[in-house]
Amino acid sequence: MRLHLRTSTRWLVAAIGALSMACASDSYVAPSTVCQGSINVSVESGPTPKFHWTPACGLHRISVIAPPSNGPVSPTMWDLRADARFLGPGLRYGDKPEGTVTLANASPVTHGTTYAVLFVAESGQPPIASLSWSP
Repeated sequence: MRLHLRTSTRWLVAAIGALSMACASDSYVAPSTVCQGSINVSVESGPTPKFHWTPACGLHRISVIAPPSNGPVSPTMWDLRADARFLGPGLRYGDKPEGTVTLANASPVTHGTTYAVLFVAESGQPPIASLSWSP
């Protein structure tokens, strides 16, 4: 009986730990349908900004572009593309959800600099929305 109780206690402690970690983390759910038409975009500021859009539909790509410094080419600060699943609202800067491909790893952003954020619904198409973001 003592061995059974110890095993049950270990299982219970492991289950509580896993449940508390799941509740503490953000839940990211990829949408099942691609965005059609226009979307309303916003960014939640803070140390790890989040990009939101409505309706809650799927995107193919999100790119964060820095202003041109010297010359015509603007540095890409972060570039994420859908692979096995769409990108969905609530995506944090620098995250790489399962089923996505990072084309450019997130670079540190500078407070007070304005970046362009491009939202692309379908591969090979122009962005369906953009916003200017200053961390």
